[in-house]
Amino acid sequence: MKDFLVKSIFSFLLFLLLFSILPLLYRAFPGFFNYYEVILDLWFINPLICFLTSLLLCRFYGLIIYLPTVCGLSFLTVLFLFYETGRYPFLVAYVLISLLGSLLGDHLYDKRIREVY
Repeated sequence: MKDFLVKSIFSFLLFLLLFSILPLLYRAFPGFFNYYEVILDLWFINPLICFLTSLLLCRFYGLIIYLPTVCGLSFLTVLFLFYETGRYPFLVAYVLISLLGSLLGDHLYDKRIREVY
């Protein structure tokens, strides 16, 4: 149970940090960024964060089945803090992308385990 809690908190904070970096920069320097960079963040950077973070975590720790849910909850937090509420479809997309990264990472983890034994 302790391992489950540690992985959950670690992954939640990691996703929260990675999702919050660019919106914090947008708020700190409002005249420096334009609308298209915010769209770039939502359409390309955040899905890449979801996929790669899930891939790497599952590559090293095996399948973490709750990781897409943690990814969605951390983006929901960022959604309420920084974006308008019309961005809910991105939440579903990020959960599915995180699930894809988790499954691929688990496949790579299984290959690594098979090579060791």
